[in-house]
Amino acid sequence: MSISHPSFAVGVLAAALSLGRVTAQPAPVILRNGAPEGAVVEAPDTLKYAMDLQAGSWAWVRVDQHGVDVAITTYSPNGSKLNEFDSPNGAFGPEWVRLEASVQGQYRIEVQAIDETAPEGRVELRLVSSGTAPTTPEAAMDAYLARYNTTDSPGLAIRILRDGAPVYSKAFGMADLEHDIPITTASVFQIASVSKQFTAFAALLLQRDGLLSLDDDVRKFIPELPEYPHVVTIRHLAQHTSGLRDIDDLLALRGIAPNDEVTHAEAVALLLRQRGLNFVPGTAFEYSNSGYMLLAEVVARISGKPFFDFLQERIFHPLGMKDTHVMDAPGTVIANRASAYGLEGAAYVERPVNGALMGSTGVNSTVEDLCRWAMNFKDPVVGDREMLDNMERSGKLVTNEPFTYGIGLDRKEYRGQQVVFHGGGLAGYRSYLVRVPAHDLVIAITANAEDFNPIETAEKAIDLFLEDEISASEVAQATMMRPSRKRDGSDRPTDLDALVGDYELFPGLVFTVKRNGPGLVTNVLGSGDVQALEELDANTFQLNNRYNRWVFSLGSNGRAQGFAYHLYDFTWQAKRIALEPLDVARIRPEEFIGTYVSEELGVALVVVQEDSALVVRGHRWGDAVMKPFQPDAFTTDQARMGLVAFTRDAQGEVTKCLVSGQRARDIVFERVR
Repeated sequence: MSISHPSFAVGVLAAALSLGRVTAQPAPVILRNGAPEGAVVEAPDTLKYAMDLQAGSWAWVRVDQHGVDVAITTYSPNGSKLNEFDSPNGAFGPEWVRLEASVQGQYRIEVQAIDETAPEGRVELRLVSSGTAPTTPEAAMDAYLARYNTTDSPGLAIRILRDGAPVYSKAFGMADLEHDIPITTASVFQIASVSKQFTAFAALLLQRDGLLSLDDDVRKFIPELPEYPHVVTIRHLAQHTSGLRDIDDLLALRGIAPNDEVTHAEAVALLLRQRGLNFVPGTAFEYSNSGYMLLAEVVARISGKPFFDFLQERIFHPLGMKDTHVMDAPGTVIANRASAYGLEGAAYVERPVNGALMGSTGVNSTVEDLCRWAMNFKDPVVGDREMLDNMERSGKLVTNEPFTYGIGLDRKEYRGQQVVFHGGGLAGYRSYLVRVPAHDLVIAITANAEDFNPIETAEKAIDLFLEDEISASEVAQATMMRPSRKRDGSDRPTDLDALVGDYELFPGLVFTVKRNGPGLVTNVLGSGDVQALEELDANTFQLNNRYNRWVFSLGSNGRAQGFAYHLYDFTWQAKRIALEPLDVARIRPEEFIGTYVSEELGVALVVVQEDSALVVRGHRWGDAVMKPFQPDAFTTDQARMGLVAFTRDAQGEVTKCLVSGQRARDIVFERVR
């Protein structure tokens, strides 16, 4: 990693800590020029640093974890908290810290070891890049992305258009670490779920051709789909309201790992064997890759040609998207495609895409081609204004409750601006395509690093390139300021007691909300990790950072019925539940031991007893310990089967179990022995 020493900083990383056991420091160590240094630290100890920065200056600091999981907090000169950094890479690999000095003064960096069950480990800090205050949006974007400007790590390509013209188009990092090939703006990346807008647009083209209606029953075109009690329409598929079990959970339960080879036909056949739905179509919004896979199947069957040929002929070729392709078979060779990577410890390893699923994913493209597609929404070359507006129009449930997703595109407000977007992530690939129609701004981002966050990068681009257009009032409206409250909370707009209770986000994943003095805390049921909920507004709270918001909804009795769990661009609904009393001592493990078979999945699972615990064992995915949850129901720590609920016959004998993951629920496994 290259290091550039700034002219603005009085102090940067230096030899400040010994390599021995570190205890909590009473005062921060002033960091000075010198080589990167490290320390051995053990939870709950904290290492404290300080840097003197001029107004407008910035620095990227890399904190490498070697066997110790740390959380990092930065503070302004007046002591207020600026940011928290804690990626999900655990006790190995880097944490990245960015300092942006709004005023001149001393900025603190506190590094705390957070896993008290783990032994001590080593932490190393290194200044990666730094600079003085940027004077243009382009220079500021360079500074923000400087940590990726290396020859020993993956990176990204980004292209920004304003009024149809490029104002920023650059690439950072390596497309292929093994062969030292750098990323360019012409590098091809798997764009994952950004693919969905092309699938949706293909369906709308067929509707304009008079070959389908969005309100047609899907079984009109795929008669092999089970005849569910409720009709599933094309619109349900396109707007994530179908209730179909999600293909990712189904493949996982079959023991197919994310990097295993799987064909589109195999995955569709698995979907067609599912006899149950997660919910009545149209009654809920739940992001579903299954819906878009079936939508691609509908396009292929109606058009009479392979799905990838239809996209090429009707969309990519007319728009001049010459470097955009669909991966229709495992192992497909695509010229100039960047390899994808993820961290294992401190080293990058390949995270390839070996599956060939289409509709929900499968498109490979460049930032240059994605911008060509985005410009079609301004001046349509393919399709028409009505179709494009239809894609952006937010949907409604059968109850008339609105949701933001349209047809292949989503919407949100950021700093007072209406943003149309879709993101994608698969294996080590990340992508994001954003439009701000009111200001004719387009941002296309592709990346090949699993730990890259395209959402934050896109927001930074909006901040910089729309700085003059976003008024002070819009900024104030969009920045959620923490309300000034009395210490006793007597003037708060939220009745905290009305929110206390248990809420199920996914089957078996329950958040318990409790009072803690004048505020609220939460923990996952069965976990001792209690975290504070920060109040932002009436019935609105923040967990950890601004990207994780909880918005509670109240019933007619004034008590919370549930909350919307917002994490980055995703939203899930958590419902209040009443947990039944559970006497663990009365559980008889021998009642559940046996083999269970699912015809829908074509696999078996075995429940065995090991020591005092029940363990469920599945094909290729090893053992999962079953933890008592409710009478005859157990949870596991595997998302694919968060809940295993057993049912009994009239004689009280266990006859089957229902397995539920996050987005595939109540899959029947019949007991065979």
